[in-house]
Amino acid sequence: MAAVLRSMTWTLGQKVLMFDLNYGAVKMSVEQLGGPLGVEVVTVPFPIDAETDDDIISALEEYFDEKGPAFVESIRLAFFEHVTSPTAIRLPVKRLTQLCRSRGIRTMIDGAHALGLFDLDISDIDPDYYVSNGHKWLCNARGAAILYVREEFKVEVHPVVISWGAAKGFNAEFIWQGTMDYCAQISMR
Repeated sequence: MAAVLRSMTWTLGQKVLMFDLNYGAVKMSVEQLGGPLGVEVVTVPFPIDAETDDDIISALEEYFDEKGPAFVESIRLAFFEHVTSPTAIRLPVKRLTQLCRSRGIRTMIDGAHALGLFDLDISDIDPDYYVSNGHKWLCNARGAAILYVREEFKVEVHPVVISWGAAKGFNAEFIWQGTMDYCAQISMR
């Protein structure tokens, strides 16, 4: 997640949108961009009484319509949890991604509670970015994680730690992060 957030080119006044029930550490990571880069975190009230996926989509559409085109154009990234941490609600991330893409907004899906909980086809969801970890439902070691980046954005995403793979392409940059224990990553194969 940090690699994507730090790799994106931000301009003053751009926003990151998320539901108000997003995981606290995720919100704090995005808020950290706010100071030096002027990025604003916008939290949308989650329709906790939603009974269907349509209710969730409608709530976000209504929010966009209420705020107006200029506001929506300032949103650079929408951040959604695949399965919410505090409520365990499985969000319709494919439809949320489609809605945001139709408005020119990139999406990042936090799949921390999804990987291993149910069958996961990231290519079907088609987000711009998808992050998850293996230490929850897969019972893997901490540090075992995945980062999916839509092909067209791979050229602009770089790891937070730059090492021997620098400027050699997406996979080369992320595969070797210097001297560290790679057991967690290898165990994800």
